[in-house]
Amino acid sequence: MNLLEKVQGYALSHYNDGFWSTIVECYTDEELQDEIDLSRATTLQGFIVYAAPLIEAMEDQHQDTLDDEDYTLGSCGCTDYHMADCPIRTG
Repeated sequence: MNLLEKVQGYALSHYNDGFWSTIVECYTDEELQDEIDLSRATTLQGFIVYAAPLIEAMEDQHQDTLDDEDYTLGSCGCTDYHMADCPIRTG
């Protein structure tokens, strides 16, 4: 298993921990590989150490957005993520 696959597996198994879900949902294989290359990590632990401040910054930005009482994701009215019954998700 290469480092890309290890990072993807870690992100998936930690999907609900912080913003690892962003890695799963938003990064293509190529984008994630670019991030791994930028990190110069050669191990999963090395990438986790590199990514921790990025994940924390995403969490902080997300919380700041949620703290804005007028924040919604769109016309559906969802405020954190699109709920299962959201018209955007259900079509």
